[in-house]
This record gives sequence, structure tokens and C-alpha cells, in this order.
Amino acid sequence: MNNTIGKTMIVVILIICAVLLVYEHAQQFKNDHNLTIGKVVKCDGGGKGNFGPGIYYEYYNVGKMHKGSTRNTKLPYNIGKSILGKSFPVVYKEYWYGYANTILITPEDFKAFGYSFPDSLKWVLPYMNR
Repeated sequence: MNNTIGKTMIVVILIICAVLLVYEHAQQFKNDHNLTIGKVVKCDGGGKGNFGPGIYYEYYNVGKMHKGSTRNTKLPYNIGKSILGKSFPVVYKEYWYGYANTILITPEDFKAFGYSFPDSLKWVLPYMNR
């Protein structure tokens, strides 16, 4: 029985360490990142349970194109035609393994990174899920 408790404790400690690493990485990204403009190149409707529509975007850094994607629960699944080809701010950070990035579309997205929601994007507000 002691062997089972020991193995369980090791698993719990590993899970706690993983959660703390992910949290620290997210905090570092929120506090230390670059800002650029990206363009939505594809938007799929996803499906119920997919946490919002799939939003695919491209942005440039030092002349090289990068791609990213996200899902946003604040946006309806059928928003694709309304945001396709539109430009939005993208926050990104280069790490040893590649880039972390996300596109800022809703007021909540901007708030998460400490930015004010711009007047130029208020046209998005009527599309948002309430």
C-alpha cells in the first residue's frame, strides 16, 4: 500500500509542476510580448463543443510570415464572412521552440493583454455572443 501512495504522490507532484509551468509561461507571455497586425485568412464554423469558431490568421515578423489559429467562445460560429480578410492586432513572442501568438478581436482579448479595446473595432461588438 505504501508503494501505491508513493506513486500517487509522484504523479500529483508532477501534475502540480506542469500546471505551474504552464501558468508561468502564460503570465510571461501576457507581460512580455510584441504587437503587430495580422489578417484573418480562414474561419470555420467549428461545431458545438469546439469553444467557438476556428480563426486562422497570418502575420509578419522580420519579413517572415507566421501563421496562427485560435477559437473564441465570445464569437458566434457563423462569424466567418464578417471577419475574413480583416486585420486585427496579434500579440506574439518568440521562444526557443517557435512562436506563441494570439489574435485580439474581442474586448476580453484586449483586456487579457492589458490593452484598451480600440474604437476602430467596435463594429465587432454586435457579432459577439452575449
